[in-house]
Amino acid sequence: MNYIKQGMLPVYLIVLSAIYFYLFADTHNKLIDIWTNSNTYGHGFLILPIVAWLIYQKRYQFQGIESKTSIIGSGLLLGASLLWSVSRLSGINVLEQLFAIMIPVTFVWAVWGWKTFYILKFPFFFLFFAIPVGDFLIPYLQFITADISIYMLKLLGIPVYRDGMFIQIPNGNFIVAEACSGIRFLISTFTIGVLFGYLNIQNVYRRSIFIILCLAVPILGNGLRAFLMILIGHLSDMKAAVGFDHLVYGWLFFSIILVILFIIGHFLSDVHLASENTKPKFIGNSTAPSKVTMCLSITLMVVGPIVYHLYSIQLEQQMAKTTTSSQYVGAKAQFEWQPNYPNADALLYKSIKREKFEADLFIANYEFEADNKELISSQNELFDKDIWSLDSISNGSVIANDGNVIPYKEFVIVNILGKERLLRLTHLIGGSFFAGNLNVKFNQLINKMLLNDLGGNAFIISIDNDISSREQLDLYMKNSMVAIDIKNMQRVH
Repeated sequence: MNYIKQGMLPVYLIVLSAIYFYLFADTHNKLIDIWTNSNTYGHGFLILPIVAWLIYQKRYQFQGIESKTSIIGSGLLLGASLLWSVSRLSGINVLEQLFAIMIPVTFVWAVWGWKTFYILKFPFFFLFFAIPVGDFLIPYLQFITADISIYMLKLLGIPVYRDGMFIQIPNGNFIVAEACSGIRFLISTFTIGVLFGYLNIQNVYRRSIFIILCLAVPILGNGLRAFLMILIGHLSDMKAAVGFDHLVYGWLFFSIILVILFIIGHFLSDVHLASENTKPKFIGNSTAPSKVTMCLSITLMVVGPIVYHLYSIQLEQQMAKTTTSSQYVGAKAQFEWQPNYPNADALLYKSIKREKFEADLFIANYEFEADNKELISSQNELFDKDIWSLDSISNGSVIANDGNVIPYKEFVIVNILGKERLLRLTHLIGGSFFAGNLNVKFNQLINKMLLNDLGGNAFIISIDNDISSREQLDLYMKNSMVAIDIKNMQRVH
């Protein structure tokens, strides 16, 4: 039966959309919450209307296409649905959102076939720009921004001293904060650049050049912007380029860079054939998918939510048996230096004092995880970023006396006074240590599926940084990390 000729296709699309948004409502609510509260990802609200417009522009190209069930598309649809449930159970929001967006994309492939999917390949690709991903780049962008600023200042012969993200010149002090990383400008420029390149540049090589420029220019431009802010502060004896002026000059500079990019894009552009999107790709009668194909694809889409629902019931039953952080002893206290895990069941502290060795050990304990209560979360901070600045990041591991490998991520942080601390982060899940966010999340998922450890612990150990700090921490981690009894630690909150 041909639904298109009978005018039934819009009705089916509305019903399908209602089913999809109902099944994956929690994921979309998370997306909307991030778009609403984040300046970096606010462009997410524009992605869906742009994708709808792009699809509408191609409406004539569907003429003559025969809908044909795709086995590959159906397999990818089932995989996306199941991987969504796995990502949600593991608490990896980015992957949860990725697979939630993959589901309508693969649904079209499964129901309407490869030819329809191929015509819509760019609108579907652009849909993924709605996913809020990129925060992991912030510390590296900060390093690049600071490096460019220091290089330019030295080139002009201006005396400068750098300690982590703190930059000192004779006239004053600056810090390359997270807001100065340029992540917002980078993501928005790249998103606009990809869309502009698709609409205006047909040649693959020129389009690639323009998109690469949309990645490189914002990064280099942000470093130049930071340098100019410091230079203006230096020349004005710190009377300009601070406070509100800092924001005005920054956005003015970004606007100039954006204009330059679009001028470059204009010269790289091709002349479009106006009839390109009005010519049918195929000759023949258009056919709509059968009811059997539609029902089968809906069933595949629903598999993931059903699996998640059934497994979450078991997790909730297990969580009900789990005791809360009231088991911990010791009076609550506040320390001058400490990490911040606001939604942990408990943040525990232990002072380590031995001969020529004095360190702080904090453990963030999670009996189980829930929304906004995760061992790996952007809300968790290893140090107070208003006081401390990141100097370096590295990875390492030690082998404990019992043979267990303890991997860790190492950070060197510094404050405005030049005091440095060495900080190591590792996670204990199900009796084993893990480092790296994805590795931690994967092992949390395995433990949750086995109904073993529903939460986990973050171990943060820190010491004043000197020539023997790493050796001392290695020795402590080898001898004592596996034997720590968290129930006897002092509770911070």
